[in-house]
Formats: sequence, structure tokens, C-alpha cells
Amino acid sequence: MGVGALGAAGAAPGPAAGFEAGVSLRSSRFSLGLDGRADLPAALRAAGGSAVAHLLFAELVPCYRYGTLGACALLAGGTEQADGSGYPESRHAATPYAAVGARAFVDFPIGEPLSLRLFGDVLAPLVRTVLLVGDQPVWASPDVSGDLGLAAVLRIP
Repeated sequence: MGVGALGAAGAAPGPAAGFEAGVSLRSSRFSLGLDGRADLPAALRAAGGSAVAHLLFAELVPCYRYGTLGACALLAGGTEQADGSGYPESRHAATPYAAVGARAFVDFPIGEPLSLRLFGDVLAPLVRTVLLVGDQPVWASPDVSGDLGLAAVLRIP
């Protein structure tokens, strides 16, 4: 089991902080996990108002481990929520979020059964989100987003 915090770039109109929690089943070299991630809203000022968006999604996380190092594939699905404010017609919108990617991590054992995990993710969205002001796009999800995080991991024998 693990819970952590992260900083993300590219997943929303501006840099965002987020939280991740997950569980996994593990053998000596392989694991299969299910994580949930929630990013805090990130804003972009444009055309006299602001557009705010955040992600909420789950990830399937198969990993290979070698000692304290690991590499994982990521398959994510959820929603991107967006709101406009300060515009003549501001509204809320939700779009599907689906992405594939990879994670690398290193564990720093603190004492059995607790460790700290430093991780980095790269995600490529399969569905693009575009925020519009009127009919003008002010932000579109890029081809790749990334995050860096730190998590506390508890291993239950």
C-alpha cells in the first residue's frame, strides 16, 4: 500500500500538485497495482478570465523490480474536469481521460516494512482535451505529460 504527493506538468493548463494512493500485489520481481490519482486545479489566465482544470483517474500499474529500482507500464482512465470564470458564458465541462505511459521508481527503505518511494511518470493521453474561450482554443492537452512524486509505501508480508 502507498500514499504520496506529486507535482505534474502538462496534464492541466498550468503546473499542478496532486495526490496518489494505491495497492499492489507483489512477488520478488513483479507487481501489479491499482492506483488512484487526484490533481488539484491548475489555472490559466486567458482573454480576461481564467480556465481551471484538474485530473481524476485510476491507473493499472504492472511493474518489474530489481532490488530497490523499478520500471512500470501505466494504463490510465478517468476524467478531466474544467471550469471557466470571468467570461460572459462560463461553464463546467468534463472530458474523458485515457492515457498510456511509464513509471520509474527507487525505494529508500526506512525500516521494515516502511519505505519512501521517489517516482517519475510520463503519460501520453489517448484523448485530447481542448479548452475554448468562445471559439478560440486557449489550451490543449499536450502529447506528453509528466510528474515527479514521493510516496510512503507500507509492505504487508
